[in-house]
Amino acid sequence: MSAKTFEVSPDGITWAVMPGNDASVDLEGEDLDTTVFGSDFNSSITGIISHSFSANAMFRETAGYNARIRKTGTATAFTNEATTVNGDWYEITDRAKSVFDYEAGLIVEDGSGVVAASNIDEIDFLHGRVKFVDGYSVSGAVTLSGEYMPVTTFGCFNSFDLTQSSETIETGCFETVGANGGYQLYKPTLRDVSVDAEGFYQTSSDFAQILQNRDRFIIEFDVEGDGENLARGYFRIGSDGYSGGPGGDETESVSFSLFVPEGVKPFSWRFGSNSKAPQGLIWTIEAWENKTNLFFRYSPEGTSGQTFSGEAVITDCSISTAVDSLAEASVSGQGTGAFTINPAP
Repeated sequence: MSAKTFEVSPDGITWAVMPGNDASVDLEGEDLDTTVFGSDFNSSITGIISHSFSANAMFRETAGYNARIRKTGTATAFTNEATTVNGDWYEITDRAKSVFDYEAGLIVEDGSGVVAASNIDEIDFLHGRVKFVDGYSVSGAVTLSGEYMPVTTFGCFNSFDLTQSSETIETGCFETVGANGGYQLYKPTLRDVSVDAEGFYQTSSDFAQILQNRDRFIIEFDVEGDGENLARGYFRIGSDGYSGGPGGDETESVSFSLFVPEGVKPFSWRFGSNSKAPQGLIWTIEAWENKTNLFFRYSPEGTSGQTFSGEAVITDCSISTAVDSLAEASVSGQGTGAFTINPAP
């Protein structure tokens, strides 16, 4: 018997292993009661079938103590900063200036002058990058001008849980469910991001005062500490608590809730060209962030046995880490559409 595998894919063509050691796939058929008068036993038939999966996934290359949590400081102006192409994005090359102040706006220029807003598809102020609309031809070098906010470590934290979840709604109708063999369809709706962090109490952190002031700020989560796997978002403190005993260190627990500025993307990930994160985990996070479906394939007996496959909406890809452990994601997917049983080759 070959080793069991759980794989994911953004397109159903190119696959990567989900880098974990625990996975499950579940099918559940809806019970339709068919019990009639005169029956001595309850009776039912199977209606719509739903499927789902759950798995863990690890950042396998780096111990947890390398992680960093950082907070933004005072905005500083920058002018005509160079950019580097990363996929569809033009990113500010000097990554120390990559958190932009959205309130200051951003001027994007190329060889033809200032780029019109109609030619800009998206500005990601959290990661200092811009994406142009399809069909726009860049002329010469792209430069950026605006204000950036430096980031520094804070809090003396030794663990954090980054919750990334998504709600779903059913979208199946007679035509679609009837055509796919009776499987329910789903699509993602509202997403939620929150953080629970714990560490040693220190006066300089001043979280209670920040909560009283109702301050809002950008927090950066650097999972491997090298700047290649960054999650950033606009947060506020939701709660702040203290605990400890005689002769022991005082522990502080802080929860952060997402704040969504109007017209600005409130939370996003950036994976650099030198990221050591496994591809399967990157695809999973991107599917949750972009609200796109993820294909999955489970092989309980390895590639030599039958496999189960389908398409899913990512409903959870929360990440936890601590100084004495690996960073690990808890992944859940709500299946949408048909579930396929593929016979052994």
